[in-house]
Amino acid sequence: MSHALKIYTSPDHGKEPLFLHTPDEVRAWFARWREASPAGSVDLATFYLAGDDWGPELNAGLDGDKGVLHHSGDDDTSYGFHSRNPQGSNPDEVVYYFFAADTPFPPHSEIPVTDVESAVLEFMSTGLRPTRVHWQAWVPGVGHVPV
Repeated sequence: MSHALKIYTSPDHGKEPLFLHTPDEVRAWFARWREASPAGSVDLATFYLAGDDWGPELNAGLDGDKGVLHHSGDDDTSYGFHSRNPQGSNPDEVVYYFFAADTPFPPHSEIPVTDVESAVLEFMSTGLRPTRVHWQAWVPGVGHVPV
């Protein structure tokens, strides 16, 4: 069963979020986002299941051909999970921006942008933390935590 997604990507979405109802709408939105976010942009978007403001949350970041994910929901630690690139990627913590807010991500959290998009599509389909990517439990200022 596919869920509509409610997305926040800019300050005006606080009053009127963007809604995507089909996988094709998500793919088209990602294509526009990729065009508008060249390498160095480090932009974040927050996805919720439409109609479930207190349900799971998926944050997706984009920086050219790579990006990051953070999921928080019923199945995780109180800090949520961050994407993990098993081949290694960013050796140090990286910062992405939700509006103007700094949002740190752990080492090795940057994954190919195609994996970010696939994870959002899986979240739309299941409403759960995507299984197509690897995850790590990490707390800013503390480091990795046991799951």
